[in-house]
Amino acid sequence: MRAYSSLKPGFTVITDISNLIPLPEEVRAAFQEMMKETLAKGMSKVVRVPGDAVVTSNQFQRTSRSAGYTAQDVYTVAEAEKLLAGSGVKVM
Repeated sequence: MRAYSSLKPGFTVITDISNLIPLPEEVRAAFQEMMKETLAKGMSKVVRVPGDAVVTSNQFQRTSRSAGYTAQDVYTVAEAEKLLAGSGVKVM
């Protein structure tokens, strides 16, 4: 949590959900609250890596839209890093 509290507005997020299965409703609701808090903290962009997890990807996209944002999907973490680096964002 210490890293989370040190984030500055404008930060970006890469979410790799390629190994996740669809979430039970109570877990999905908890993720939605976390998404809302992260957006309120100043998140500027989210790139998601769904891999072949189509159902999970759709679930996360619906959940993030309900939280107030839309993530951009790419196929690999490397592609996500390249996308963010190309937008002038420092990727660590």
